[in-house]
Amino acid sequence: MHKNFTIDCVDQIAGAKDAAEVWQASKNIAASVGAHSLVTAEFHTGIQQLPRKQPSMSEAWIDEYVGADYASVDPLLKAVVEGQRTASVLSGQLDLRDEKNSKLDLDLDHNLKAAGYNYLTTGRYIGQTASTFRGCTMIADSETDFGKAGSRQHYAMEFVRGLIARSATGPSADNRD
Repeated sequence: MHKNFTIDCVDQIAGAKDAAEVWQASKNIAASVGAHSLVTAEFHTGIQQLPRKQPSMSEAWIDEYVGADYASVDPLLKAVVEGQRTASVLSGQLDLRDEKNSKLDLDLDHNLKAAGYNYLTTGRYIGQTASTFRGCTMIADSETDFGKAGSRQHYAMEFVRGLIARSATGPSADNRD
């Protein structure tokens, strides 16, 4: 992290000419703080679904996520819909013997890990209207990739996540790359 990190991040977003350039700048900035994948979405308060999203995750994973209805059990999605400001998940950690975990819960947990989406952290931010909000999930190989809580690296990740949520929520529900 360099002295002008915040200014440089804002300049990259502000200098983008269109939504595609904003998204590319967002991915580059996210990578600079340790994220290898990124998802932004706009939600309606109280509705646990992804009506408008922009992922950098693989198309095969997004198709599986939608096809298996993982949104119905996604702990990060549930957390932001219920109003939590931040939430994180370390995939591959659910206990098969714990009866509170449904087959779908276990499948999501296992398949996130199998796809290489090991540590996911999300934040909830104000949307365009009173009934909407934006989320940004950053994905890394491990929770230490974003630094320890309270570290400069961790604060940088939180800043970047908020900047991206406000700037890069995609123009199309089908925008994938």
